[in-house]
Amino acid sequence: MRHFVTETYLTFSCIKSIQNLWRITIPKMASDHPFMMHGLLNISALHLAFLNPAKRDLYLAPAIRHHDLFLSLYRSELHKITPDNCSAMFICSTLISICTLAFPICNKSPLSMPSDYSYHEQLQQFDSPIQLASSLFILLQGAFTLVRIYWQWLEDSAISALVTNRFQSCEAGSYAKIRLQSSDSAFRLLMARIESMSSQPNLSSSESSAQQSYSSQHTSPSPLSSEELSAYKNAISTLRDVFMLLNSSEADNGVVLIWPFLLDAEQGFATLLKEMRPLALVILAHYGVALHASRDDWFIGEWGRNLILDVKKTLSLAGDEVELQELIAWPLEMVSTGEGLDRSDVNR
Repeated sequence: MRHFVTETYLTFSCIKSIQNLWRITIPKMASDHPFMMHGLLNISALHLAFLNPAKRDLYLAPAIRHHDLFLSLYRSELHKITPDNCSAMFICSTLISICTLAFPICNKSPLSMPSDYSYHEQLQQFDSPIQLASSLFILLQGAFTLVRIYWQWLEDSAISALVTNRFQSCEAGSYAKIRLQSSDSAFRLLMARIESMSSQPNLSSSESSAQQSYSSQHTSPSPLSSEELSAYKNAISTLRDVFMLLNSSEADNGVVLIWPFLLDAEQGFATLLKEMRPLALVILAHYGVALHASRDDWFIGEWGRNLILDVKKTLSLAGDEVELQELIAWPLEMVSTGEGLDRSDVNR
């Protein structure tokens, strides 16, 4: 726990008040909730493994052990959430997501790990960055469900700052590192593709122009259902918000992970992604650009770049790459040239 309250807590936020929550308030809460204590010890051990590659196995073994206890105790509390444990449950749902991202980064060589830990076996299911993304979406939307159902309790709790005024889109700063015109063009092209598959287009003037240009150069694909159309539009709209937030002076560490929170779970994008629908994968590749901008967050690393390349490979194997090549060109350009977003250059 010493490492958590001296080092790890700093990686979750660059905002002093939020840092104090992670350093003081949350560890104090954990003393009353054993499942939460195991969660903090888990992420602390993973952070140590990340910082000390030569001693990786030394730290990964306790990380796995704490995670198994953490998850078992956490699940036992899911059906008995009260004002007393609601905050701890929300923190832990967030920690589960971060740990899911962090473990593959820390565990570069799974062959050296013991095989009798369920956490290790569970994470071996993530054969690709796409599968990891799909699972992460489900985890983070689960955390959002907690926020939505128990909002009043969380708003009145000691960790209210974590759930209020943290997910707002902000105006782009003058130092913005994303080429907004470039990203807007990419999103317009993507929306035009989606609208070309709809029997009832509903576009802005700029998107309508892009749709007409796209349709004149491509054959008409099978039409999307109204449910699919709504899911894709919701995904693109909220992803645009994430890009704007990343350009803001208010953007905090790990803020890129709010996209699954912003998505309307009822729209079904996570389901389309799980089904590996080509358009869902293309949208996911655009999310990879935002992740790539956040690569200095240790629990994100090169996931964005790997995700984009995995989408390209998956579309190629499915025979969809040529048809959708134009739509994934921008994400590929952003990670191959180093242009676009880069929060590492932002002075706070």
